[in-house]
Amino acid sequence: SPIKHVFLVTLGAADLGALARDETTAPYLAGTLVKSGTLLSDYRTVARGTLANRIALISGQGPTAQTLADCTTLGDVRPADALTNGQTGGDGCVYGPETGHIGDQLRALERTWKAYTEPAASAPSSAACGTDATTTRHNPFLWFRATFEADDCDTHNVPLTQLARDLKDADTTPALSWITSDAQQASTDADRFLERVIPQIQNSLAYANGGLIVIIGDQPPAAPETPT
Repeated sequence: SPIKHVFLVTLGAADLGALARDETTAPYLAGTLVKSGTLLSDYRTVARGTLANRIALISGQGPTAQTLADCTTLGDVRPADALTNGQTGGDGCVYGPETGHIGDQLRALERTWKAYTEPAASAPSSAACGTDATTTRHNPFLWFRATFEADDCDTHNVPLTQLARDLKDADTTPALSWITSDAQQASTDADRFLERVIPQIQNSLAYANGGLIVIIGDQPPAAPETPT
């Protein structure tokens, strides 16, 4: 059947390939999800920085020196250089309005999208709509000026707590749901996060009617051991 709703669950602080084989550390992922789904291997991240990988995933934009460092300071806004092979030139952290992402493509197709983010315990919220994109490193949409300065930014970038409400009806479930947590600090956190979120999706009408769950990691796989 055609896919109508994609749930893209992004894990932080985890080598997904290794975690999917470790039932001790990740009993839910390795012991339940892998056995009921398909594990795709031999995929690689584009960088070692969380933010750079997530920006690349939603927009195809390569890393800058600042995104590689997770933009611990905002730095300069990227200049509006001409696109070269789809890549916006310049340095900095925030992409100008000339640079789009998958959410913009969905809007053009009159499809909906939302980014659901669980804030870290020390953060008051997960959203950074307005002028401060540095609140979250795990929601890449908020590093695009056309998104975080838009009037409907708060509609697309919401707390994870809103997911359960949106899943009650297929009509209120976006075509693309980006789901992540700023609170993950270790592999065990990632597994517990999946155990909380995935059953909610699987029990929803949207998942039953053309739903697809994709779980990815934003960390590069561990380097292979060097032969001796």
